[in-house]
Amino acid sequence: MPSSGERLRQVQAAHRHCNFERMIAYLAVHPCSDCGEPDPVVLDFDHLPEFEKRFEITRAVGASTRSWKSIEQEIAKCEVVCANCHRRRTAARGDHRKHMLAEGREVPAIIVTVPPRRPVPHGGGAKGRRGCDCHPCRERRAQYNREWRAARRHDDSDR
Repeated sequence: MPSSGERLRQVQAAHRHCNFERMIAYLAVHPCSDCGEPDPVVLDFDHLPEFEKRFEITRAVGASTRSWKSIEQEIAKCEVVCANCHRRRTAARGDHRKHMLAEGREVPAIIVTVPPRRPVPHGGGAKGRRGCDCHPCRERRAQYNREWRAARRHDDSDR
């Protein structure tokens, strides 16, 4: 006889499978709203922008124990579209650069501002300037190495 934990996992797996079958049945009678593609393998639920998205439907079907009623309520906020049309819709809504270019619209240049580097002064920082051989930097590196070796000796003596 299975333990209560094993039994619960079995019941939840059966519940998810039932929801999965219902989702496939729904997709079988709802082709892509844009191009008419009927294959459930490539169909997605596209949440419409005017509704608040509470959860991702395919995740709820495959990885949660939400009721079919709550899943249906979320499906009501969506249109069924194929993966290609879904990508196009998302790009159009977000004004993605590729979509703007494909439509012939002017694509604004991305301006990346790089903060200016703050150079380490000679003899400054933890070890002075990297690769610098001036006297202050050599002194700082030597001091750092002395402190590091002293700390290592102290750590080794504690063992």
